Amino acid sequence: MKIKQMLTVNKIIISFTLLIITSCTKVYTQDYNGKWIAKNNYIDIELELKQTGNIIEGGHCIIYGAEGNYMDCSDVNQKTINGILENGKVILDIQSKYVDGIVKISLELLSDGKLAWKLINYPKGIFFYPDSIYLEKDN
Repeated sequence: MKIKQMLTVNKIIISFTLLIITSCTKVYTQDYNGKWIAKNNYIDIELELKQTGNIIEGGHCIIYGAEGNYMDCSDVNQKTINGILENGKVILDIQSKYVDGIVKISLELLSDGKLAWKLINYPKGIFFYPDSIYLEKDN
């Protein structure tokens, strides 16, 4: 009888462990890796994102104005983006190269494959990041 009870307890522990692993894995099924772009008459945005689990890192380039009047671009291979994927959204900190400060945005991967950008806060001074915009993956 003790062996049957031990086997039952072991099965419960294994089942519970698999349930936890499976539920944690689902959080990370959203793929933010790659280059994401948004372009219109006034702004060009490029985000180069690398996702490791729920950690998002990368670089950025944001050019504003028809003549490229304002540029905020990271140097090649420089990490200026740090973020965390939590509850289906990414909260990113972008280290601005144009003004001294951190820009905080949220990103959400939509069912149509687009990335919804929402500005949370920005530093003082001349600033040109959009309040909201949709980015598409550059294949």
